Amino acid sequence: MSTTYGALMLRAAEEVARAITTAREPTTLKRELATVTAYRNLVGALDRHTRQLLHPHAQPTSLRPSHPVGIDAVTAAMSLQLRDIAGRQVELEPTARSSHWRAAAVAVGAAGDLLATHAEYGGRARSPDLGPVLGSADTRRAAVVNLADLTCTVLEAGAILEKRLVAAGLEPERLRQQLPDTLTAQVLARECARAGPGTNSLEDVHLARPSVDTSHPLLELGDRLVHLRARAWAAAQPGRPSVEDLKVFAALCVAINTHAQAFQAAIARDGTPTSGTVLDGASGRARSWRAAARTLQPWRSAVSAHAGVVGHSRRVFSLLRDVAPLGADAAASALGARDVAQALRAATQISASIAEWNAATLEHLPASRPVGRARDLTGPQVTDSPELAAAKLADQTVGMPRTVYDELRDAYATAAGKPDPLAGVIEPILASQFERAVPEADLLMERS
Repeated sequence: MSTTYGALMLRAAEEVARAITTAREPTTLKRELATVTAYRNLVGALDRHTRQLLHPHAQPTSLRPSHPVGIDAVTAAMSLQLRDIAGRQVELEPTARSSHWRAAAVAVGAAGDLLATHAEYGGRARSPDLGPVLGSADTRRAAVVNLADLTCTVLEAGAILEKRLVAAGLEPERLRQQLPDTLTAQVLARECARAGPGTNSLEDVHLARPSVDTSHPLLELGDRLVHLRARAWAAAQPGRPSVEDLKVFAALCVAINTHAQAFQAAIARDGTPTSGTVLDGASGRARSWRAAARTLQPWRSAVSAHAGVVGHSRRVFSLLRDVAPLGADAAASALGARDVAQALRAATQISASIAEWNAATLEHLPASRPVGRARDLTGPQVTDSPELAAAKLADQTVGMPRTVYDELRDAYATAAGKPDPLAGVIEPILASQFERAVPEADLLMERS
């Protein structure tokens, strides 16, 4: 599964800890200067990421005040101090490639790049997370608190580097040329960190368009569902949506909740522990999605289904059969029941989010002019319309009537429940697979 913002920031914190705890005796001055270069590069990455979190990620409806106040003002002041520490460029040695400080800087920079993928240059959203997640001042502030805590640790480690520079032979009078004083920045960082703790909704944010990790079926399932989640959101934007996409989404979500229902029944029957993971409600959601699928089936339009929706859905159908087969084999997957339960729970949450966006898609569906044969309309759908009743008797072609839209809205509302705004966007499910999924040399897991 593609890496997340939280995983990258955790990697940065781990690299900082390694840099501090694995320091050996001072070596040559040249090597110590290389370490300082890497350290200052990390401080610069922290500064850039702090400024990124202060801004509303180009969200047009959430403009940043010209004069920040409160914790934002303290954060802005901290950023200026960090820029001062990182930006006083002097004749430093090239960064040691193996340095833990450099690895931490790369991880922090990658985390910022990951967030930046969710908006276009002009501010238009590229994912469903820009508004409710990245556009939230509270979410960004919680992320700033976590970042400030990491910054405190980094700045305090500056004293260690100072001692190593002097021990390696640097003249004390040249010390501030190589490593500016960090005291003011430390005070401001501590003040920012005291504003927490808060719930950081950024932890589970993925790349706007992640790659698909096929190294493990559960990781692949998660990645493909993230893509489908994004496509459902995109279809809900103004335009000419496809009724065929809605049919595919309905069939997909019927399958998700049906497999989850069968798996839940199997583990309950076998008494298999799943660490409290709950799949209750899958049966009701499956019925709602079946109702939506039946209602959509007779209708068609000139707008064909999106290739990505069809392709990812087909693969998800296959993966569901493998990881949570129906019938007597419902719990017979070779994968751990706990891991499968967590994956299915994420999948059902995504189906709830898809229901919300499919309901929003109905607002724009008339632009695609869906039509169908009137004889396929049910009695309740034509009862209040003599015109539709006459068209049904004459076997005419008609446009989708208001009663069908109403039935679809009811089905979607029941299927949605109260989905998590980050439904299904989780850290890789298997701890044993995580290191393989996010190798040290490939933080973003980008694939050609």
